[in-house]
Amino acid sequence: MIFWILTHIKKHIYIYFLLLITLIAGLIAGNNLKKTDGFGTPFVSDVDQYYSILPAAFLVQDVAYQFDTAAYWSQYYPEGTFYQRYWTTEYLPSKSMTMATFGLPYAYAFFFVPAMVVDNMFSTNNAAPGYSKTYIVAARIFNFLLAFFACLFMFKIAARYTNEKYALISSSLLFYGTGTLYYFFGEGLMPHAVLTVLISFFIYGCLRLLHDGKVGYFPLLVFLVVWIGLIRPTDVLICLFPICLLVKQNARSNLLVALKSIKHIILAICLSGLLIIPQLLYWKYITGSYILYSYKEETFHFAASHLLDFWFSFRKGWFIYTPLTLLVLLAALTRIKKLNLEVGATYLVIIVSSLLYAQWWCWWYGGSFGMRTMTQFVPFLIFPLVIFISKSSQASKALFFLVAAFFTFNTIKLARKYHLGYVHYDSETYQSLKGMYFGKHKPYDYNGLLEKPDYKGARRNGVEFEFKQVLEVNSVTKSERYIGDLNQAINHKQGYVVAKVYHPKAYENVTLVLKILNDKGEEVFHQQKFLSESSFNDKGQGFNMLDFSFEKTDLINCKAVAFIHNPELKSITIKKLELILY
Repeated sequence: MIFWILTHIKKHIYIYFLLLITLIAGLIAGNNLKKTDGFGTPFVSDVDQYYSILPAAFLVQDVAYQFDTAAYWSQYYPEGTFYQRYWTTEYLPSKSMTMATFGLPYAYAFFFVPAMVVDNMFSTNNAAPGYSKTYIVAARIFNFLLAFFACLFMFKIAARYTNEKYALISSSLLFYGTGTLYYFFGEGLMPHAVLTVLISFFIYGCLRLLHDGKVGYFPLLVFLVVWIGLIRPTDVLICLFPICLLVKQNARSNLLVALKSIKHIILAICLSGLLIIPQLLYWKYITGSYILYSYKEETFHFAASHLLDFWFSFRKGWFIYTPLTLLVLLAALTRIKKLNLEVGATYLVIIVSSLLYAQWWCWWYGGSFGMRTMTQFVPFLIFPLVIFISKSSQASKALFFLVAAFFTFNTIKLARKYHLGYVHYDSETYQSLKGMYFGKHKPYDYNGLLEKPDYKGARRNGVEFEFKQVLEVNSVTKSERYIGDLNQAINHKQGYVVAKVYHPKAYENVTLVLKILNDKGEEVFHQQKFLSESSFNDKGQGFNMLDFSFEKTDLINCKAVAFIHNPELKSITIKKLELILY
């Protein structure tokens, strides 16, 4: 028995090593990157919306979310914690739902159901249904298993084209060096970890079906595509990969054999129905319609191209935050005569998906680390990476691994700083990122170096800062008068002004006043904020960043005016004032 165990371990030594490093990485990353809410649960932000249907259906028995009230949550949390926990929309009287589909809850069920059983048997605490420590621990184990299976499938894909040593290096490099680590152990319940596993399994299944003739994979592949589409419909672009492989006669023959099997067709339909039918019935129950576009006004703007921003912007650029991805794609091109069909398919999937996702109204995808929406496409990079490694000299490989190690360290460092709040979730610029990266602390005017995204403009037509105007006033002294105004008319009904004030010290009772005047000179908005709460550097330089929001006011043909109010007539110095109208 012992001999058999030792023989088995020796035969699969690389897989066991992969399991070991995944466990170690999970423990380290889980302690240094994990994102939780104020109650220590991983069901935070968007995840709470995706997850909500499970406790709603199985623990509260209210899939229309009528329980989601302050009175209900006050049983489990301090009074006033939640007025409404979930972001829902009412479609029929007393019937609401979140924007999320069932794709992720299907995946969450793998930890939710066991946790529910255990919690019912042993739990004695008064936690809200679905949010006890049992569910938290189960979710963490789920994240670890996802990480292992993602690495395992990438390893198995790579092992088809190179030896197991390089397969282990390739799969590990992509997992730890491309931001994937963060989206498994930092925000592991976001869609990207689940999608990465499903897509890596899909790639492996395509190779088994089209290359090896294992026709039993056909129903599974259909099932995976439907599941992936339920989570994120646009990710069905992965079907471009097997389509490209059909260029080969052998692949076409294997697919035809699968399509001729009535048994496989029926099984594929049944498996797909298990996913689709509950979703359609739920939509019908809540909205009265079997088909629903739950994202409403959120859409793509194909006339406004953001591909270069999507790849290279300091706000979120994929190649800026995870440069290893660019290194892999470019390195393979140096072996262009050695490239195979799978590598060509990879470039097609990456380019087409980037072109599509860059046209989404919020091309930076909200508050997140790097270009999160490309995380699930990382398994495709196995092909160009393996081609380069297997077709290069020892010197070329050594240089590549040296640069790759640096890029991996860089991405992990950025992920850690993002977790600590040093990398902003949606407003980074070159100056702010540089100041954070090379300094021990945030620059004193870090907030002033940021550029807040124009969500309204992007949602409206894909064009950010359509109405933006910046005014700079330098060396203003002893001022109670107007020091500058924004003469451009405010041509849209919703907006905000950001005032950035640079000054040498804090001034008590000194305020920045913002007024909005209509076309008749009448005041329609007035607000003032103190300059006393400032950030300073070791040279005594001070900085304030003040936000004034006036979303409820009709601002057509108005103008914004700002001035320093100094009621005590102190001698004050404003080094620079920037007024930014959005």
